[in-house]
Amino acid sequence: MIKKILVITDSLGLPRAHPEKCSFEATWPCRLKAIPNLIVHQLSMGGATIDELYNQVINHHIFFNPDIIIIQSGIVDCSPRAFSRTELLLLNSTFITREIRAIIVKRFSNFLRRHRKVAYTTEKKFMFFLNNFHKISGTNTIFWLGILPGSEKYEKKVPGITKRINLYNKRIAQIFNENYISLETIPRDGIMSDQHHLNKEGHQYIYNLIVQKLNLG
Repeated sequence: MIKKILVITDSLGLPRAHPEKCSFEATWPCRLKAIPNLIVHQLSMGGATIDELYNQVINHHIFFNPDIIIIQSGIVDCSPRAFSRTELLLLNSTFITREIRAIIVKRFSNFLRRHRKVAYTTEKKFMFFLNNFHKISGTNTIFWLGILPGSEKYEKKVPGITKRINLYNKRIAQIFNENYISLETIPRDGIMSDQHHLNKEGHQYIYNLIVQKLNLG
């Protein structure tokens, strides 16, 4: 029996050249497409927050009528930021304010991330869209991949990231229960040096988890 799978991700489902290279063929969504009797449709948007992905799905991609939906989203939402998106729009509006932003980020980025507690998506808003995704499932089954775990290097680069990741993963697990696919045990050598993108080995690890969880092998 042919199954239709809708894959929804931020940049973690995409190939990339930096900071290390990962080819399109090595990504876990591409590998899923090679499994017989599966029709896989992919929506992946670099830098996308959960609300942006939801709006694309509810207005367009849900009409693919999938049997299964697999989602990988959350790191863009939860990461501590120096500025909100509204503030960035204002700061990037003129040459002078862009220069001011650059100076502030260079000198005070870690301090602002640690103390302002700003995120592109608040915990409350994240929960709202998690529930919205859960509601649209209907006869579909939604599986949600957890956010990649933090690390000492990542914490040094983005103060507060580990706590945020753990909190938002907790909320995903709370909504999707047994359909939450934790990535807590992913090997660190499966994650790029930027501490939040997948290399070839990381994509292979997630592919294996999905095949096992969904009995696709």
